[in-house]
This record gives sequence, C-alpha cells and structure tokens, in this order.
Amino acid sequence: MLILPGPKAEIAHLSFSPCGRLLAASGPQRPFEMWDVTAANQWGRHTGVLFVPGRAAFHPTKPVCVVPVHLGVCVIETDTKKAEVIWNSDEGHEHVTNPVFAPDGETFVSHRWGDFRCLRRRAKGLHKFVWSSKHPVFKFPERRAYAQLGVAAGFAPTGKVIVAFDGYRMWNEPEPRMVRVRALSEKDGKQYAEAEVPRTTRPALAFAPNGKHVLTFEPAKLVLRDLAALEPVAEVKCGRTKPVAAAFHPGGKWLAVAAGTAVKVFDCATWKETRVLDWKIGKVKSLAFSSDGALAAAAGDSGKIVVWDADA
Repeated sequence: MLILPGPKAEIAHLSFSPCGRLLAASGPQRPFEMWDVTAANQWGRHTGVLFVPGRAAFHPTKPVCVVPVHLGVCVIETDTKKAEVIWNSDEGHEHVTNPVFAPDGETFVSHRWGDFRCLRRRAKGLHKFVWSSKHPVFKFPERRAYAQLGVAAGFAPTGKVIVAFDGYRMWNEPEPRMVRVRALSEKDGKQYAEAEVPRTTRPALAFAPNGKHVLTFEPAKLVLRDLAALEPVAEVKCGRTKPVAAAFHPGGKWLAVAAGTAVKVFDCATWKETRVLDWKIGKVKSLAFSSDGALAAAAGDSGKIVVWDADA
C-alpha cells in the first residue's frame, strides 16, 4: 500500500496511465496533478497553464495525457513532459469547454450550454469539428430554477455511446436535481434512449468493462442499467451510506464503491459485499483501477491518495 500526500482538498477524479505507472488526480481545489506511483513522486509541474477540475484522459497507445484547461485542453507528452494548450476547433473558432474524453484518446465532446460538440484532436493545429447535438428541453417542475443539461457526461468503454444527465438547480440549493439520463450515439450525437431518474440521483456514472452496462447513483444504492435502453437490470445495496463514486475492476470481477470513509468491494457475479477497506483518509470521493487490474487508487477530501494492490 502506498499513500501519496497533498494539501487538504477534495480529489474528485483519478485516472491511471495504460502502463499503470502514472496516476492523474484532480478536484475543485486541486485542478490537476500527476504522480509516478512506482517512485511515489509527483511527476512534472506545468506553470502558466490554468487547469480546471475535470477528468484527465490518457491515450491508449501513445505517451499522451489530455487534461481540461480554461476554455480548452492541454496535451501533455508523458515521455518528454512537454505541454501544449489548444483552445479552439476549426468550426467557428469557438472555445472548447468541459471536455469529456473517449477511450481512444483522440475524440472528445465539448459541452456547452445548449448542446454537445464532438471534436477530434489533431497532431497540430485546431481540433476537428465532427458533429453538434442540441440538448432536448424539458419543463421545470419547480419555479425559480435553471437548467443543468448534459451533466456528468461520459463515454462507454467501447467509445460508441455517450451517457449524460439532465436536471435543474434551484437558486438556493448547492446540488442540482436530476430528471433524466440519456444515451447518445458517438457517431452522430443522436439520442437513442432516455430514462427518468429520482431527483436525488447523484450526477455521476460508472461503466462496466463489457461496455454493455452503466451504473447510476441513487440514495443508498447503485442501479445497473442496460446501455441499449437504460433500463434497470440490477441493484447494488450500499446500506445507509450514500455512494458517491464507483469503479469496476477491468476484468469485471469486482466493483469498488466509495461510501463514506470506506471503500466497499462487491462481487459482480452476486452483487454481494465481500470486504470493506478503510485507510482513514476522510470521505472517499474517487476511485480508479489500472488497465491491467493490478493496482487500484482511492482519494478523499483529506487530500491523500491511497494506491494498493488490487489482487491482494
């Protein structure tokens, strides 16, 4: 087990590089940092780049990490540590905002107020525009509310499906209320499935490694949905603690769930809890497995990151 220290601040996103050596972390007060888990050292520092909270993405075959920055993306070469910021696409030169990256490391969706824009990263120059898809509107069930469309979007492991939430936020409430979850085709952005969700659903997703299912986070349980129609197929009970993050083992054997200060591990064959891990790092906010399933990482609101042998 390895504990990576840091300033006290929530870490909301974790991602491993394909080789499992590098670990990217980010959060509201810690926008981006990279760790070499083999040496327990922070890897590289990039001054002059305004990173924003968001999940970094590693290219599956190239030594490249793509990180959200203010109105764009930063492309970091992990072998040379060189960084380049690209803000615009070749369609109207509009800024890239809130990017969500596909597993191929090249395609991403730029989320704007009224639509999704799919872009592809080029080796040089501006991003290539692929398609645009408008968010369907809905009637707010409450007054004095404003829309929260395309929230917590994510690509399925196959890269062929994009899933996102729609909801609204009350003027006096910090958390949005969810209304529905939608599935879109990566090819053209067309919506093919939609399902209503309880308004207290957490805007977060966890995809099964088979590319056929996605987890949505409801109070005290996780709901496994079929990506073909977003219909519920199973439930994972988490007790009295509200689940806030989850990650599947790449082999599909286990599901790790962040619940309070602990990580609960479930058997994916039976959805029964098999063990509970607690390292006293505060409330756990994010989880990740390395691509080979050998390592796992958890981070909380204390600023500490725990890396452990997932097969132990």
